[in-house]
Amino acid sequence: MKINVTKNYNYQALKDDACKKVDAAAELEREKYTTTGATLNSIYQCKIDEALKFEKLSEEDKANVKQKDFPFLFAEMSSAGGSPQASADVIIAAHTVWKTHMARIEHVRRNTKVAIQLALNDKTTIDNLLKNLNFNVTVTYD
Repeated sequence: MKINVTKNYNYQALKDDACKKVDAAAELEREKYTTTGATLNSIYQCKIDEALKFEKLSEEDKANVKQKDFPFLFAEMSSAGGSPQASADVIIAAHTVWKTHMARIEHVRRNTKVAIQLALNDKTTIDNLLKNLNFNVTVTYD
């Protein structure tokens, strides 16, 4: 007599655990492009807000900005080229690069989690989705 030994997995628990692992891996990937700390997040938000506000000014108003109105642009001036415009340009460029990285990571994270949830009750498939998790992909939205 041949006995067929199969494991009875709780596939929903496996999928939930795999999704948690994907989230943890995404967070580690995000940390490559961010500085941790709640205060720094606030500072970065203030910087981009000021830079975008500055960009909306007329050229005449840009030439007459005061430090009290744009403290973060002025704080950035010594490392960004010596003017509020240069500071705004650097901040906006850095923010654009950061958003691109965050969107790429989110794309992979979401698609992998959906694939895990839609996977048939097959542990090998779920394990392979985790094993092949790769955030270093090019994502285009053309």
